[in-house]
Amino acid sequence: MKALSNLLYHKSKTIIILFLISISPLVNGQINLENCTNNVRDTSIYEENVVGEPFQDVQMYLGKNFFNDGWYYGTLVPENGEKIYNKLLNYHLLTHNLIWIRNSDHSLLIVKKEIIKEFIIPNDSGERSLFKKIKIQIWEKPDSVEEYLQVLSQGYINLYAFRKSSIGQKSEKLIPDNYYYIQVNNGNINRLKLSRRLLYSAVSGNNKLMKKIVRSNHLRIRREYALIKAVNLFNQEIKKAKD
Repeated sequence: MKALSNLLYHKSKTIIILFLISISPLVNGQINLENCTNNVRDTSIYEENVVGEPFQDVQMYLGKNFFNDGWYYGTLVPENGEKIYNKLLNYHLLTHNLIWIRNSDHSLLIVKKEIIKEFIIPNDSGERSLFKKIKIQIWEKPDSVEEYLQVLSQGYINLYAFRKSSIGQKSEKLIPDNYYYIQVNNGNINRLKLSRRLLYSAVSGNNKLMKKIVRSNHLRIRREYALIKAVNLFNQEIKKAKD
């Protein structure tokens, strides 16, 4: 009888141990999930500063409406310079507005341009994209306007892209319509078309160096990636000369 009691005791103990082992991954999983959620939720005291007017994308067009296909947690930098982290952000290409999904009710809001000077969001490939609010001249408008420009290169030459979409004339389809802007040695910010001749003209006094870079790397400036590479290499050369 005593032997039977000992056997039942050890079996019960084994079952309890196995049960605890089996549920421990679930417990750990719940803890990790909660930690992850806490990391991305933002209870910043600056949340009220981000509130804008409701966004309703009532006009439905074929094509790319937003800069990113998905929504990613980004960083806002207000005019006072204090950063606001972990906000679901995206940039609307048709209206040129920064859109924020509010945590409390998941409403889509247009962030007021006058309170945010720049923002950072990861793009679809995982790279972080910096947008700055800059006053530029758009050909369709007589006066200069403040728009968010994506920073493509920084240095002696600052290269920017105004990301936007336009509605096609023959169909209600959105067409990418990017504008590029260049600033040389902290001078004026000017529109730049994808052209070798115009790029050489923009850098004026250093056009020999730019020509050398473009030719030696066989870059076709009519493509964005080639323009970015040319400017990046140019900035590197200027930095080397200064150092």
